[in-house]
Amino acid sequence: MLASGVKPYQYVYPFPPEALARLVPWFEFDYADGRDPDQYAAGFKRAVEAWCSEHERAWLQLRIKDEWLEITDTRPSAARPETVLSGAARLTYLALEAGRTLRGLQAELERALGGEAPSVEQIEGWLGEWLEARLVMREGPRHLSLAVNPAERVRLPIERYLEIVAGASR
Repeated sequence: MLASGVKPYQYVYPFPPEALARLVPWFEFDYADGRDPDQYAAGFKRAVEAWCSEHERAWLQLRIKDEWLEITDTRPSAARPETVLSGAARLTYLALEAGRTLRGLQAELERALGGEAPSVEQIEGWLGEWLEARLVMREGPRHLSLAVNPAERVRLPIERYLEIVAGASR
C-alpha cells in the first residue's frame, strides 16, 4: 500500500512504493536568488491571522428600507459604525452593487430619477466620502459597493445538504 501523498508520484516516477515514500517528503529547495518566502511574507501572514481572529465580529452589512439604507460596519477599520443614506444617495449606493463607472452611474440615476438626478459633482462627493469610509472600492474607473445584504445571501450547497441530512435524521 502506498503512503498518503505518494500515490500520484507512482505515475510520474518509475520507483517502487518504498522509494517513493522516502522521496516525497524531501521536495525542499532554495531559491536561486536567495529569497526566503517566510521572511518576506511574515507581515502578510500576521495580517491574515489578525483578520481571521476578528472576522467573526467584523461585518459590513446593509439593510434596505423603503426610504433609507442603513450600513452597519463593525470592522476594526470602520470609519463609523453606522451610515444611513436616503434619497438619491441611497439609490446611488445601491447602483454600485455590480460596479459602475461615474458615467454609467450618472446614466442609471438619470433613468431612475429624471430631472431629480444628482449632479456629477454630487455623485463624486458621495463616492469620495464612501471611499474614505471604506464602504466602496475603486478599480480603475469603476466603483463597487462593499456592504452586503444578508437578506440576499445565497446558501452554500453544503448548508442545504446538512439541512436535508438533519431533516432525514429526525
